[in-house]
Amino acid sequence: MINIFLKSFSILGISLFLLINNNPALKKERSLDFVVDKTTLENEDIQYYLLLVDKEGEVISETSDIATEFSFEEQAKPFDIFNYWDKKGDDKYFILVTKVAYVVDKEIGFFSEEKLSDASFLNDRLPDYKIEEIGERKYKIQGSFFAPSFEFDLAFYKPPYNQNNEVKDLVVNMCHSQKVDGLPMPSLTMVQHNYNFSKVLLQRTSKMSMSISNFYPFEKDKTLEINYTLNYIYELPPKFLGGHNIVINEILDGIKGLIIKTRELSQ
Repeated sequence: MINIFLKSFSILGISLFLLINNNPALKKERSLDFVVDKTTLENEDIQYYLLLVDKEGEVISETSDIATEFSFEEQAKPFDIFNYWDKKGDDKYFILVTKVAYVVDKEIGFFSEEKLSDASFLNDRLPDYKIEEIGERKYKIQGSFFAPSFEFDLAFYKPPYNQNNEVKDLVVNMCHSQKVDGLPMPSLTMVQHNYNFSKVLLQRTSKMSMSISNFYPFEKDKTLEINYTLNYIYELPPKFLGGHNIVINEILDGIKGLIIKTRELSQ
């Protein structure tokens, strides 16, 4: 059971394309609308927020030091752009929401749609996984005995986001809370939709996850990425195997490990 979540959450907790220098420190933030800390980012560290909610809507874990009530409409629903929640029927999910902010030592032009959707690029950044392109910007990740297979799509949007009204509303809402940071609208938004998760040991794993990455110019020749994820999860590991704590630890380890590995590959 542990390996199920070790493998799948290391991918799903963050975007596939983290390219950050050195061995970054993780700085916990208290809310989903946290303010970008330029000092932290200039030091090549990472800001993150994490919220895990049980099937009854009760907060299991949050990076905030203050107990809060979960608001599905404010903290999760905006990211469910394919309306899974409205179609779930009798299914119940654990809900995982994350936000990560970090700076990449590459200028904004590096992050083109062509680069980010290239299958060779994806496989280079995730050498432990086999990523197969099965259609136009559609991919499949092969699972293993302890890790589910799943598919994902990539879509790209730029201001004024007229291609998709739901994405436009989502990005505008995100950026409204970031005005205090002095950030403009992002130069590029990437939406990653993960779905068709296979069972592992006859157990359902995840229903779906969404990853929304906004890319901004940062200083002269760097890029700021702010990444949000929403995950609908069928089951967590049992308490005697570490419960939700093992999931959170694997997410955080996965963030740092993937950053370090990808930095090595980008030299």
